[in-house]
Amino acid sequence: FFNSGAEAVENAIKLAKLATGRSAVIAFERGFHGRTLMAMSLTSKQHPYKAGMGPFAAEVYRAPYPYPYRDAADDPAAAALDALRSMFATHVAAENVAAIIFEPVQGEGGFIVPPAEWVRGLREIADEHGIVLIADEVQSGFGRTGSMFAIEQFGVEPDLITVAKSIAAGVPISSRLGGRRGGRFDHRRHLRRLAAGLRGRDRGAGRDRSP
Repeated sequence: FFNSGAEAVENAIKLAKLATGRSAVIAFERGFHGRTLMAMSLTSKQHPYKAGMGPFAAEVYRAPYPYPYRDAADDPAAAALDALRSMFATHVAAENVAAIIFEPVQGEGGFIVPPAEWVRGLREIADEHGIVLIADEVQSGFGRTGSMFAIEQFGVEPDLITVAKSIAAGVPISSRLGGRRGGRFDHRRHLRRLAAGLRGRDRGAGRDRSP
């Protein structure tokens, strides 16, 4: 557990680098991941978040995020996946990429829901190259899309999930949840916040019916 969504993102990136021994990270156009140094480096939008705040973290690369309503391509998912694969030849070698981080539903970017084929394609690319797949659910998690996490709507299991905001009903807490490579690293052990986070998790999962 941590204090903010940006901290959860920072921790997820650090854990991915530790797990893989690699240094590069791929994020996406229109993405928002927070206002700390690495989180701003991952964030696409210059104003109002990044202007005047550089230099930013090195080895952050940005790929297209499919936008079915606006994209000119006949198949936005395929076009975005092709562009991502091309980056491994033109921008960064796949064997140097520690993590791919994305929002299952982009919030600040315009409430964009990507095609399911694209999300499944990210999982396949990550598996093929040993890359940690991180779903940033700080804005979309905890019931905001009809399931506990938005990623569930796509039938894909990421390696790590970042959550905050609605996890504890206004208490300042966030978390980095682990799937296949999650591990257990709780660096901010503030008992009241941990209790609030666990209570929010249990209520969201239907295990806690108390008032």
